[in-house]
Amino acid sequence: MLLRGCTVRNYNGDGISVQWKSENATVEDCMVEDNVGMGIHPGSDSHDSLIRRNIARHSGNSGLFVCVAVKHCRFEDNQLPENSSPGGSIGSRSTDNTFSRNRIVANAQHGIEFRHEAAEAGAHRNRFDQNIVLNNGHSETDPKVAVVIRGHHHDLDFRQNTIGNEEPTDKGRAGILVSADCKGFQSSKNTFQNVKTEVLRQGV
Repeated sequence: MLLRGCTVRNYNGDGISVQWKSENATVEDCMVEDNVGMGIHPGSDSHDSLIRRNIARHSGNSGLFVCVAVKHCRFEDNQLPENSSPGGSIGSRSTDNTFSRNRIVANAQHGIEFRHEAAEAGAHRNRFDQNIVLNNGHSETDPKVAVVIRGHHHDLDFRQNTIGNEEPTDKGRAGILVSADCKGFQSSKNTFQNVKTEVLRQGV
């Protein structure tokens, strides 16, 4: 499946949804904005797909919502600004994916959220490299954390990302907040801007 150069605007649901064991799908160069649900929503055992160079903004929920059992997919060079929930959200057995060079800025909640999952449903072995995750967390109900990892997600790898806030702020609690149940977490060569603590380990 190839979806290229589409515009999805003002829809009463998700902008683009890739579901039901989709494989080798490509979604690229699309504009997804002002939709009520998620911006881009891969899920339901989709695998080996490529989501790249899309813009998902002003969504009523997450800009990118990686749902159930999404595996071996690549998310590259996407822009996820100004969404009403986290810029990107992942959980529910979504494993072995790579997120590269995405720009995740000015979202109401966290830039990247790993949802609270039990051990059997963790999003394991996901890699994030060279992403920009800045100026997220406008909502007063959330802790001001750029990346939050809740629950049992193992062997996550964050490297060469830019994380935090462009300007000094008293709300920049942490760059990455990591659950005590997250094992094998790695952070290397990341640039943290205007946060109190770069990586904070605790129960979330």
